[in-house]
Amino acid sequence: MSTFVGYKSVGFVSNHLPLQLRYIRPRGGYLVVTCVGNTIHTYTGENFRLLTVGRPLDDEILCMAADAYHVYTGVGKKIYAWRRGTEIEAVYEGHVANLIGLMPFGPH
Repeated sequence: MSTFVGYKSVGFVSNHLPLQLRYIRPRGGYLVVTCVGNTIHTYTGENFRLLTVGRPLDDEILCMAADAYHVYTGVGKKIYAWRRGTEIEAVYEGHVANLIGLMPFGPH
């Protein structure tokens, strides 16, 4: 039996963007972050229990990336840095074109 058989509904609601897998040292476990339209959902890695649902953004999320501290989402010409899956800690603006990909550099 596949690991994901009991959780295939996650695939029905998430979009085409690849999920982000984060290891959180203090928790001692993994978090799975998926994109659902204009918001993000965070699940536990052990049993896919839904932990958080982020607040809806102005438009659909076009790209997503993660590092040890944040989940980054690209919406139009803005990058949102999420903390804990619900708080937007920073918004990076000033890009001249819509974002198509993100690649954070730093500690992983």
